[in-house]
Amino acid sequence: MWRRRFCSSVSSRNIDLYSDHILPSLEQLDYKNMDKGKIALHLDAINWRVFFHECADVDSMYLKFVECCQWLIMSFTPRCENACHTRRLRECIARLEALCASQSPPRRQSSLATKLSKAVHRLKVLTESTLDFKDSRAFYSYANSRLRRIDALPLLKSGPSTAKTDIEKADLLGAHFGTLFCSSAGNGVSTSNRSPPVPPDAAEHAAIRHPDTPVTFSEQLIFDLLGRLKPKCSNTPAGLPPIFYKNFALFLAEPLRLIFERSYSDGIVPDVFKQSIVTPIHKKGQKTSVENYRPVSQGSIACGVFEKILVSHITKFLMNNNLTESAMRSCSRKCPARVFTRTACDGSGHIYRIVFTV
Repeated sequence: MWRRRFCSSVSSRNIDLYSDHILPSLEQLDYKNMDKGKIALHLDAINWRVFFHECADVDSMYLKFVECCQWLIMSFTPRCENACHTRRLRECIARLEALCASQSPPRRQSSLATKLSKAVHRLKVLTESTLDFKDSRAFYSYANSRLRRIDALPLLKSGPSTAKTDIEKADLLGAHFGTLFCSSAGNGVSTSNRSPPVPPDAAEHAAIRHPDTPVTFSEQLIFDLLGRLKPKCSNTPAGLPPIFYKNFALFLAEPLRLIFERSYSDGIVPDVFKQSIVTPIHKKGQKTSVENYRPVSQGSIACGVFEKILVSHITKFLMNNNLTESAMRSCSRKCPARVFTRTACDGSGHIYRIVFTV
Protein backbone atom coordinates (compact mmCIF):
# COMPACT_ATOMS: atom_id res chain seq x y z
CA MET A 1 0.00 0.00 0.00
CA TRP A 2 2.67 2.50 1.05
CA ARG A 3 4.79 1.68 -2.02
CA ARG A 4 1.89 2.31 -4.42
CA ARG A 5 1.16 5.68 -2.84
CA PHE A 6 4.81 6.71 -2.85
CA CYS A 7 5.37 5.71 -6.48
CA SER A 8 2.27 7.62 -7.57
CA SER A 9 3.49 10.74 -5.77
CA VAL A 10 6.95 10.48 -7.36
CA SER A 11 5.62 9.90 -10.87
CA SER A 12 3.65 13.15 -10.70
CA ARG A 13 6.82 15.24 -10.30
CA ASN A 14 8.43 17.00 -13.24
CA ILE A 15 11.79 15.21 -13.43
CA ASP A 16 13.90 14.86 -16.56
CA LEU A 17 15.01 11.24 -16.54
CA TYR A 18 17.56 11.87 -19.28
CA SER A 19 19.54 14.43 -17.29
CA ASP A 20 21.97 13.91 -14.42
CA HIS A 21 20.70 17.08 -12.72
CA ILE A 22 17.54 16.43 -10.71
CA LEU A 23 15.83 19.53 -9.39
CA PRO A 24 14.64 19.23 -5.77
CA SER A 25 10.95 19.40 -5.07
CA LEU A 26 9.54 22.84 -4.34
CA GLU A 27 7.15 21.44 -1.77
CA GLN A 28 8.17 22.54 1.72
CA LEU A 29 7.40 20.37 4.73
CA ASP A 30 7.20 21.42 8.36
CA TYR A 31 9.52 18.80 9.87
CA LYS A 32 9.40 20.36 13.32
CA ASN A 33 5.66 19.65 13.61
CA MET A 34 5.66 16.14 12.17
CA ASP A 35 3.49 13.53 13.89
CA LYS A 36 6.26 11.71 15.72
CA GLY A 37 3.90 9.32 17.49
CA LYS A 38 2.38 7.84 14.34
CA ILE A 39 5.73 7.61 12.56
CA ALA A 40 7.25 5.86 15.57
CA LEU A 41 4.34 3.37 15.69
CA HIS A 42 4.79 2.51 12.01
CA LEU A 43 8.55 2.11 12.34
CA ASP A 44 8.23 0.01 15.49
CA ALA A 45 5.74 -2.35 13.83
CA ILE A 46 8.10 -3.23 10.96
CA ASN A 47 10.06 -6.48 11.13
CA TRP A 48 13.13 -5.34 9.23
CA ARG A 49 14.52 -8.80 8.53
CA VAL A 50 11.26 -9.80 6.85
CA PHE A 51 11.11 -6.37 5.21
CA PHE A 52 14.51 -6.92 3.52
CA HIS A 53 13.98 -10.61 2.82
CA GLU A 54 13.23 -10.20 -0.90
CA CYS A 55 16.07 -7.73 -1.55
CA ALA A 56 18.78 -9.19 -3.78
CA ASP A 57 21.54 -6.67 -3.03
CA VAL A 58 22.36 -3.73 -0.80
CA ASP A 59 21.09 -1.21 -3.39
CA SER A 60 17.59 -2.65 -3.30
CA MET A 61 17.72 -2.78 0.51
CA TYR A 62 18.61 0.87 0.86
CA LEU A 63 16.12 2.02 -1.80
CA LYS A 64 13.34 0.09 -0.11
CA PHE A 65 14.30 1.63 3.24
CA VAL A 66 14.31 5.13 1.71
CA GLU A 67 10.92 4.61 0.05
CA CYS A 68 9.38 3.54 3.34
CA CYS A 69 10.80 6.53 5.22
CA GLN A 70 9.78 8.97 2.50
CA TRP A 71 6.23 7.66 2.52
CA LEU A 72 6.06 8.15 6.29
CA ILE A 73 7.37 11.70 5.93
CA MET A 74 4.89 12.58 3.18
CA SER A 75 1.98 11.05 5.11
CA PHE A 76 2.56 12.43 8.61
CA THR A 77 4.39 15.73 8.03
CA PRO A 78 2.29 18.86 7.47
CA ARG A 79 3.06 21.31 4.72
CA CYS A 80 4.48 24.68 5.66
CA GLU A 81 1.86 27.38 5.98
CA ASN A 82 1.95 30.08 3.32
CA ALA A 83 4.52 28.05 1.38
CA CYS A 84 2.33 27.97 -1.72
CA HIS A 85 1.60 31.71 -1.51
CA THR A 86 5.27 32.64 -1.05
CA ARG A 87 6.29 30.43 -3.95
CA ARG A 88 3.73 32.09 -6.23
CA LEU A 89 4.86 35.50 -5.07
CA ARG A 90 8.50 34.68 -5.80
CA GLU A 91 7.55 33.51 -9.28
CA CYS A 92 5.53 36.68 -9.83
CA ILE A 93 8.46 38.84 -8.65
CA ALA A 94 10.82 37.03 -11.02
CA ARG A 95 8.45 37.66 -13.94
CA LEU A 96 8.05 41.33 -13.03
CA GLU A 97 11.81 41.80 -12.74
CA ALA A 98 12.28 40.24 -16.17
CA LEU A 99 9.64 42.56 -17.64
CA CYS A 100 11.21 45.60 -15.98
CA ALA A 101 14.60 44.67 -17.43
CA SER A 102 13.12 44.48 -20.94
CA GLN A 103 12.62 47.56 -23.04
CA SER A 104 9.09 48.92 -22.67
CA PRO A 105 7.35 52.34 -22.67
CA PRO A 106 7.84 54.60 -19.59
CA ARG A 107 4.17 54.27 -18.55
CA ARG A 108 4.50 50.50 -18.68
CA GLN A 109 7.71 50.66 -16.62
CA SER A 110 5.98 52.73 -13.94
CA SER A 111 3.09 50.29 -13.56
CA LEU A 112 5.48 47.32 -13.45
CA ALA A 113 7.57 49.01 -10.75
CA THR A 114 4.43 49.60 -8.65
CA LYS A 115 3.33 45.99 -8.96
CA LEU A 116 6.85 44.83 -8.13
CA SER A 117 7.03 46.91 -4.94
CA LYS A 118 3.62 45.61 -3.82
CA ALA A 119 4.65 42.00 -4.46
CA VAL A 120 7.92 42.45 -2.54
CA HIS A 121 6.07 44.02 0.40
CA ARG A 122 3.50 41.20 0.41
CA LEU A 123 6.27 38.59 0.40
CA LYS A 124 7.96 40.36 3.31
CA VAL A 125 4.73 40.38 5.33
CA LEU A 126 4.04 36.68 4.68
CA THR A 127 7.59 35.67 5.58
CA GLU A 128 7.71 37.69 8.80
CA SER A 129 4.28 36.45 9.91
CA THR A 130 5.58 32.89 10.11
CA LEU A 131 8.72 33.78 12.10
CA ASP A 132 9.06 32.40 15.61
CA PHE A 133 10.93 35.06 17.55
CA LYS A 134 11.66 32.56 20.32
CA ASP A 135 13.82 30.66 17.86
CA SER A 136 16.88 32.88 17.76
CA ARG A 137 18.56 30.84 15.06
CA ALA A 138 15.67 31.27 12.61
CA PHE A 139 15.36 34.96 13.46
CA TYR A 140 19.02 35.78 12.84
CA SER A 141 19.01 33.67 9.69
CA TYR A 142 16.14 35.75 8.33
CA ALA A 143 17.85 39.00 9.39
CA ASN A 144 21.06 38.01 7.62
CA SER A 145 19.12 37.10 4.50
CA ARG A 146 17.59 40.60 4.50
CA LEU A 147 20.92 42.32 5.05
CA ARG A 148 22.76 40.20 2.51
CA ARG A 149 20.45 39.32 -0.32
CA ILE A 150 21.39 36.20 -2.24
CA ASP A 151 20.46 36.57 -5.88
CA ALA A 152 20.12 33.80 -8.41
CA LEU A 153 23.09 32.80 -10.49
CA PRO A 154 23.68 35.26 -13.35
CA LEU A 155 24.80 34.34 -16.82
CA LEU A 156 27.87 32.12 -16.47
CA LYS A 157 30.78 32.15 -18.87
CA SER A 158 33.60 29.67 -19.30
CA GLY A 159 35.71 30.46 -22.32
CA PRO A 160 33.56 30.79 -25.44
CA SER A 161 30.52 29.04 -23.93
CA THR A 162 27.77 30.94 -22.08
CA ALA A 163 25.08 29.36 -19.90
CA LYS A 164 21.64 30.97 -19.67
CA THR A 165 19.21 28.30 -18.44
CA ASP A 166 19.45 26.44 -15.14
CA ILE A 167 20.38 23.15 -16.81
CA GLU A 168 23.15 24.82 -18.82
CA LYS A 169 24.50 26.48 -15.68
CA ALA A 170 24.45 23.17 -13.83
CA ASP A 171 26.33 21.47 -16.69
CA LEU A 172 28.93 24.23 -16.82
CA LEU A 173 29.49 24.27 -13.05
CA GLY A 174 29.60 20.46 -12.94
CA ALA A 175 32.27 20.34 -15.63
CA HIS A 176 34.33 22.96 -13.79
CA PHE A 177 34.00 21.30 -10.38
CA GLY A 178 34.98 17.97 -11.93
CA THR A 179 38.30 19.42 -13.06
CA LEU A 180 39.13 20.60 -9.54
CA PHE A 181 39.26 17.13 -8.00
CA CYS A 182 40.10 14.88 -10.98
CA SER A 183 43.27 14.68 -13.01
CA SER A 184 43.59 13.58 -16.61
CA ALA A 185 44.12 10.00 -15.41
CA GLY A 186 40.63 9.97 -13.91
CA ASN A 187 41.49 10.09 -10.20
CA GLY A 188 42.11 12.85 -7.73
CA VAL A 189 45.87 12.31 -7.37
CA SER A 190 48.42 13.01 -10.08
CA THR A 191 50.66 10.04 -10.80
CA SER A 192 52.92 11.59 -13.43
CA ASN A 193 55.99 11.98 -11.16
CA ARG A 194 55.46 8.84 -9.12
CA SER A 195 57.69 5.78 -9.58
CA PRO A 196 56.06 2.34 -9.69
CA PRO A 197 55.88 0.62 -6.27
CA VAL A 198 58.47 -2.04 -5.51
CA PRO A 199 56.97 -5.26 -4.10
CA PRO A 200 58.51 -6.16 -0.70
CA ASP A 201 60.25 -9.40 0.02
CA ALA A 202 58.10 -12.40 0.95
CA ALA A 203 59.64 -12.73 4.42
CA GLU A 204 59.28 -9.02 5.09
CA HIS A 205 55.70 -9.09 3.82
CA ALA A 206 54.87 -11.96 6.18
CA ALA A 207 56.53 -10.18 9.10
CA ILE A 208 54.49 -6.98 8.77
CA ARG A 209 51.12 -8.71 8.82
CA HIS A 210 48.90 -7.96 11.77
CA PRO A 211 45.76 -9.73 12.92
CA ASP A 212 42.64 -7.87 11.90
CA THR A 213 39.37 -7.74 13.79
CA PRO A 214 36.04 -7.68 11.97
CA VAL A 215 34.03 -4.49 11.95
CA THR A 216 31.06 -4.63 14.29
CA PHE A 217 28.02 -2.52 13.42
CA SER A 218 26.19 -2.35 16.72
CA GLU A 219 22.81 -0.70 17.04
CA GLN A 220 24.00 1.17 20.13
CA LEU A 221 26.85 2.79 18.18
CA ILE A 222 24.55 3.73 15.29
CA PHE A 223 22.01 5.14 17.76
CA ASP A 224 24.70 7.28 19.41
CA LEU A 225 25.95 8.62 16.07
CA LEU A 226 22.43 9.48 14.92
CA GLY A 227 21.72 11.19 18.22
CA ARG A 228 24.68 13.53 17.70
CA LEU A 229 23.26 14.91 14.46
CA LYS A 230 22.08 18.49 14.37
CA PRO A 231 18.30 18.78 13.94
CA LYS A 232 18.50 20.39 10.51
CA CYS A 233 15.85 20.21 7.79
CA SER A 234 18.31 20.39 4.91
CA ASN A 235 17.66 18.30 1.83
CA THR A 236 19.77 15.21 1.11
CA PRO A 237 20.14 12.99 -1.99
CA ALA A 238 17.92 10.35 -0.38
CA GLY A 239 15.28 12.91 0.64
CA LEU A 240 15.68 12.15 4.37
CA PRO A 241 16.73 15.22 6.40
CA PRO A 242 19.00 14.95 9.47
CA ILE A 243 16.12 15.84 11.80
CA PHE A 244 14.31 12.65 10.73
CA TYR A 245 17.31 10.46 11.60
CA LYS A 246 17.77 12.24 14.92
CA ASN A 247 14.13 12.05 16.04
CA PHE A 248 13.74 8.36 15.15
CA ALA A 249 17.27 7.10 15.84
CA LEU A 250 15.92 4.38 18.14
CA PHE A 251 13.86 2.83 15.32
CA LEU A 252 16.31 3.42 12.44
CA ALA A 253 19.33 1.84 14.11
CA GLU A 254 18.27 -1.73 13.26
CA PRO A 255 17.62 -1.25 9.49
CA LEU A 256 20.82 0.76 9.12
CA ARG A 257 22.77 -1.99 10.86
CA LEU A 258 21.41 -4.58 8.42
CA ILE A 259 22.25 -2.35 5.46
CA PHE A 260 25.79 -1.66 6.72
CA GLU A 261 26.48 -5.33 7.37
CA ARG A 262 25.24 -6.30 3.92
CA SER A 263 27.31 -3.56 2.29
CA TYR A 264 30.46 -4.54 4.20
CA SER A 265 30.07 -8.26 3.52
CA ASP A 266 29.36 -7.78 -0.20
CA GLY A 267 31.98 -5.06 -0.65
CA ILE A 268 29.44 -2.88 -2.48
CA VAL A 269 28.35 0.63 -1.55
CA PRO A 270 24.81 1.77 -2.47
CA ASP A 271 24.69 4.13 -5.42
CA VAL A 272 22.87 6.77 -3.38
CA PHE A 273 25.92 6.97 -1.09
CA LYS A 274 27.92 8.24 -4.09
CA GLN A 275 25.51 11.09 -4.80
CA SER A 276 25.41 14.53 -3.22
CA ILE A 277 23.66 17.86 -3.60
CA VAL A 278 26.26 20.42 -4.71
CA THR A 279 25.69 24.13 -4.11
CA PRO A 280 27.95 26.68 -5.86
CA ILE A 281 29.27 29.34 -3.46
CA HIS A 282 30.72 32.55 -4.85
CA LYS A 283 34.24 33.26 -3.58
CA LYS A 284 35.34 36.57 -5.06
CA GLY A 285 35.61 38.36 -8.36
CA GLN A 286 33.01 38.49 -11.08
CA LYS A 287 29.93 36.36 -10.58
CA THR A 288 29.74 35.58 -14.28
CA SER A 289 33.00 33.59 -14.20
CA VAL A 290 32.74 29.89 -13.35
CA GLU A 291 36.26 29.88 -11.84
CA ASN A 292 35.06 32.14 -9.01
CA TYR A 293 32.75 29.49 -7.49
CA ARG A 294 33.55 26.67 -5.09
CA PRO A 295 31.37 23.59 -4.48
CA VAL A 296 29.72 22.75 -1.15
CA SER A 297 28.15 19.30 -1.07
CA GLN A 298 25.50 17.67 1.11
CA GLY A 299 25.81 13.89 1.10
CA SER A 300 23.74 11.08 2.50
CA ILE A 301 23.34 10.93 6.28
CA ALA A 302 23.52 7.13 6.33
CA CYS A 303 26.75 7.26 4.34
CA GLY A 304 28.25 9.63 6.91
CA VAL A 305 27.38 7.26 9.76
CA PHE A 306 28.84 4.33 7.80
CA GLU A 307 32.08 6.26 7.22
CA LYS A 308 32.45 7.19 10.90
CA ILE A 309 32.19 3.56 11.96
CA LEU A 310 34.80 2.46 9.42
CA VAL A 311 37.15 5.35 10.30
CA SER A 312 36.91 4.50 13.99
CA HIS A 313 37.75 0.85 13.25
CA ILE A 314 40.73 1.75 11.04
CA THR A 315 42.05 4.20 13.62
CA LYS A 316 41.88 1.62 16.41
CA PHE A 317 43.63 -0.94 14.21
CA LEU A 318 46.50 1.43 13.43
CA MET A 319 46.93 2.52 17.04
CA ASN A 320 46.68 -0.95 18.59
CA ASN A 321 49.29 -2.44 16.23
CA ASN A 322 51.70 0.51 16.52
CA LEU A 323 51.61 1.12 12.79
CA THR A 324 51.97 4.87 13.19
CA GLU A 325 54.82 6.95 14.50
CA SER A 326 52.75 10.00 15.33
CA ALA A 327 49.16 11.08 15.16
CA MET A 328 47.47 14.43 15.53
CA ARG A 329 44.04 15.90 15.14
CA SER A 330 43.10 18.32 12.41
CA CYS A 331 42.69 21.94 13.49
CA SER A 332 39.26 22.27 11.90
CA ARG A 333 36.31 21.27 14.07
CA LYS A 334 34.17 20.70 11.00
CA CYS A 335 36.65 18.13 9.64
CA PRO A 336 38.23 16.42 12.69
CA ALA A 337 40.51 14.14 10.66
CA ARG A 338 43.35 12.21 12.27
CA VAL A 339 46.71 12.57 10.54
CA PHE A 340 49.21 9.69 10.73
CA THR A 341 52.83 9.38 9.64
CA ARG A 342 54.72 6.18 8.93
CA THR A 343 58.26 5.48 7.73
CA ALA A 344 58.58 2.57 5.29
CA CYS A 345 61.45 0.97 3.41
CA ASP A 346 61.13 -0.80 0.06
CA GLY A 347 63.24 -3.66 -1.29
CA SER A 348 65.86 -1.38 -2.85
CA GLY A 349 66.69 0.33 0.44
CA HIS A 350 64.88 3.62 -0.21
CA ILE A 351 63.13 5.11 2.83
CA TYR A 352 59.77 6.82 2.45
CA ARG A 353 57.76 8.84 4.93
CA ILE A 354 54.04 8.25 4.38
CA VAL A 355 51.46 10.77 5.59
CA PHE A 356 47.79 9.77 5.47
CA THR A 357 44.55 10.81 7.09
CA VAL A 358 41.46 8.91 8.18
